[in-house]
Amino acid sequence: MIADQLLDIVDNGVVIIDEDYSVIKWNPWMEKFSGIKASEISNKPLFDFYPHLKESPGFIRNTKSVFKFKNVVFMSQKLHKFLFPMTPRHIKTGFEFMQQRCTMGPLHDAEGRYRYLYIIVYDVTELAASELENRKLSVTDALTGSYNRRFFENRLKEEFDRHARYHRPLSIIVFDIDFFKQVNDTYGHLGGDFILKNFAEKIRNRIRSVDLFARYGGEEFCCLLPETCNNEAVKLGESIRLLIEDSYFNYNDTSIRITVSQGVAELLPDKDTPDSFFKRADKALYVSKETGRNKVTSGNSLPELIENNEQDSITHDQGCPKCGSPLHFKDNPVSTKCDICKKARVAVVQCGNGHSVCDSCQNKRIATLIQNICLTTEEKDMIVLLETIIGQAAIAVCSPAYHLLVPAVILTTYRNLGGNISETQIKTGLERGKSIPYGSCGFSGICAASAGVGIALSIILEASPDKMKERNLLIKLTGQINQSLSQSYSHTSCFNNVVKALSELAEVSDQILPFRLLASEPHRKD
Repeated sequence: MIADQLLDIVDNGVVIIDEDYSVIKWNPWMEKFSGIKASEISNKPLFDFYPHLKESPGFIRNTKSVFKFKNVVFMSQKLHKFLFPMTPRHIKTGFEFMQQRCTMGPLHDAEGRYRYLYIIVYDVTELAASELENRKLSVTDALTGSYNRRFFENRLKEEFDRHARYHRPLSIIVFDIDFFKQVNDTYGHLGGDFILKNFAEKIRNRIRSVDLFARYGGEEFCCLLPETCNNEAVKLGESIRLLIEDSYFNYNDTSIRITVSQGVAELLPDKDTPDSFFKRADKALYVSKETGRNKVTSGNSLPELIENNEQDSITHDQGCPKCGSPLHFKDNPVSTKCDICKKARVAVVQCGNGHSVCDSCQNKRIATLIQNICLTTEEKDMIVLLETIIGQAAIAVCSPAYHLLVPAVILTTYRNLGGNISETQIKTGLERGKSIPYGSCGFSGICAASAGVGIALSIILEASPDKMKERNLLIKLTGQINQSLSQSYSHTSCFNNVVKALSELAEVSDQILPFRLLASEPHRKD
């Protein structure tokens, strides 16, 4: 018959069974990929050849539905699913069996009675392989093959919730390759990529299968360690440190040696959130890098990032963090008890209600917001980013927040323009910005805007006191900016000083950096 000829040439499997599950039709496509000839299976129970279908609740339920209600059922199989186990057409898809999507519906006989059921089998192996690859790409870093930041953060929350239920230990290690910029400068970005890939591979081969290793960004990596206490995590970190220190990375007939700094933390029950847990490890990493690099530091032995009583006392976005009234400079910095953190610190401002506020507390309320914006933005213009942060944080025209803003804005836009800047370096810029005393323009004659430029450039150029060329360049440039700011005798503000400093930096940036920084005209006028 014509219909039979059509069923024999279609590029899909066609199976027809009766109410007793006996096979009435088994087309050539099914013969080819199942390895069962039509003559062998015709008029015999389907379950004799595929006994697993008899135990499949889904298959039995769907066939009974078709026979009873005369409806059509679409069986859209997910990854690693099939109705009939068959060898895939293309072996390299990564699947042991052909991935299938099936449709079944009723068929009637010559008298109009619905006594049969057809099954059409579609080969979707290539589609499933593509979906599998897309899933893999969505959770892995394309360069190193490690998990990516988004997947890591999702798993961190999942492991945190699991810890809350079962109270099992959980630790984390944060890694940063030391002086990675020098690798890129010496061997080019291809050499740097080679180091990143092989560094990641060495660590993946060292950790357990249950541990989750991810690239967090740039040369920063993280490792989540279930069922691992702080001491065990530190020991693992130390073994990895020695492994990397003793390794030779052979690139283009050249042996490259690197070291890695690490921060470790164990989850503290009833105290940590996923964010504070990660921050303690990240702070420990910062300590490792600031105290010599190539070392492992435990965040569980460091002071807490923010004491609860301090955070609770900071209730106002502007003015005095405690009561919101305007802050006024004292004639001279004095050592006093800060009314926010209750610690004896040097303070240069006091509000009208007599509250003394140290620099640390003034910076604390805004630092996290600045960091979050800078680590996630793609903005390339320094002035635009400056005004974006000011708008979101409601920063006044004069504020210690500019001490943090200047280096963070420069480093962030330099990174977004293609500069080799890591998240750790942006955080370092923020931390160093905190060290500039509020009121330094009046008490020491150094505007925070010019000092912030110096901080950012010192990180970009990797300057230090014993690098004469870079040191002298920083002194000259920041001195020129500071002198330019001092020549303004009209009303000024921290905002205006920062805009002027960033604009002057942009003018000369292509003379000291690989490209020119961007600084447009500000929208805000003060």
